[in-house]
This record gives sequence, structure tokens and C-alpha cells, in this order.
Amino acid sequence: MDPTMLLQVAGLVSGIHVVTLVLHLIIPVRPTPGYACDNTTGEVLQYRNNGTLVLLATSLLWAVAGPSHFLYQNYAAAALCSCVFGMIFSIWMMLRPCRVDKKSRCLTTDGAADRRKWNATAEEAKAWDDKWMAEVFWEGREWNPRAGGVDLKMWLYLCGAIMLQINVMSALFEHARGRTGSCTDVGIGIPVCWGYVSNAAITTAGCLLWFVAEYLHFERVHTFTYDMFRERTGFKLGWGCLCFYPFFYALPLWPLVSEPASGDISAGVALGCGAFFFLGWT
Repeated sequence: MDPTMLLQVAGLVSGIHVVTLVLHLIIPVRPTPGYACDNTTGEVLQYRNNGTLVLLATSLLWAVAGPSHFLYQNYAAAALCSCVFGMIFSIWMMLRPCRVDKKSRCLTTDGAADRRKWNATAEEAKAWDDKWMAEVFWEGREWNPRAGGVDLKMWLYLCGAIMLQINVMSALFEHARGRTGSCTDVGIGIPVCWGYVSNAAITTAGCLLWFVAEYLHFERVHTFTYDMFRERTGFKLGWGCLCFYPFFYALPLWPLVSEPASGDISAGVALGCGAFFFLGWT
């Protein structure tokens, strides 16, 4: 693997995460309360649920100014860089100073009024102290860590969704480019070639893009789920969101990118697959 190319890919991947963070911070949104509370103060955690707007902004930026099919052509390098970034984040979460809460779940709004629930019981403390270091690294030490006003858990979810979206867009552009030889530019950098995208590719991509859009549209709902009060922030979440989530979920689209037109499915089969997907979704 060419070191120069690897550095370019690392710069692109890290740049996407930085842009995601900047947009998350600057796009105005009214903070909304969640279910989890701060374990030291008992205050209800507030969230900036602007994921849908960040998704729209990053998608538009990628379509207009992004290197189109570059991520697809350097998929292995991008996955490797993301793996390293996930490891770095996980190690940082292990080393950064914090108050380790030994409770079996995060303090939540239904228990914040009872100060006896703020601290771990003797059984919970012993269970935590008996954990192996590898187990702590996998799970993490903090429930809902924050840095510079950013909720790191929600940022990880956002980064994973945005990177998955861009991976799908990159694969679609490469698919269309390969089937047409070239695409028509409408004047602002957006290629018009969707009429040449196969039924199989557009169905697969559509399901993935729906998953991302629906997830971020209901971002506030997730602040009341198991993830917030029973999952700590460690390797499982850090590496999972930065590497596994965006690069493994996109794999079903990859065999279809270079699929010849003769191997495409019919429109009826495509509609049936889409209907089956949404039937299971509801």
C-alpha cells in the first residue's frame, strides 16, 4: 500500500470527521434533555440533536466538492485508517482523567431525585473492581463522556452515520461512472448519471441511505434508549462507530458496483426487495 496514498486517505477520513464535528457545533439547534443524568451533579444531560441537518450538509458538500469515487477506489486504505483512528480514540478514553462510575447503569431522570442511587452499591463496586483490564477497555469507563462541550457518544454515532452515507455515495458514483464511461455535469459539480444505475445497486443503496436518514431523524429518541444509560464509551463503541459501522454496513453494495448490466435484477424484483425491507422495518 502506497504510503503517500495512505496519508491522503487518512487526511480525507479525518477531514470528514472534523467537518462533521464543526457542522455539529455551528448548525443552530435548541438543546433538548435526554434520559441520562450527570453522575456527579444529577443534572439531566442536554443534547444537540441536529444530525439530520449535518447529514444534509455533509452530503451536499461531498456531492459538490468531494472527490466523488475516491473512497470506493481506496476502500481498504480508508477502512485501515478508520481502524487506527478507532484504536486511538479507545486508548484516549482509557487514559484520559475521569471519575469512574462503578454503577451497573448510568444515573437517569427517574432516579436522580434519590441521592442513594447516585453511588454504586457494594456489589456493583466489587463487580467493577473484578473486571479484567481488557474488559474495561472493551466496555469503557465512562457512560456519557463530554469534551469541549461535545457529547462524545453522540458524536461517534453521528460520525459513523455520516461516513456510511459518504461510502454509499462514493460507491454509487463509481458504479454510474463505470457503466456510462462519463457523467453529465449540471454546472455545480453534481454528476447526472442516475438513469444508468442498476436496479440492484439503487435498491441496496436506497435501503442503506434510508437507514442513515431515519436514524438521524429520530436522533432524540436514541437519547432515551439502552445505549445512553447501560453502555459505556470504550473500544466497542469508539472503534465500532469509526470503523466497523461505516465500512462493514456498506459491504452489500460493493459487489454491485462492477456488476455488468446483464446481471441486473428486474424492476419488479427491485421493488419486491425494497418492499420486503420496509415491511421488516415497520
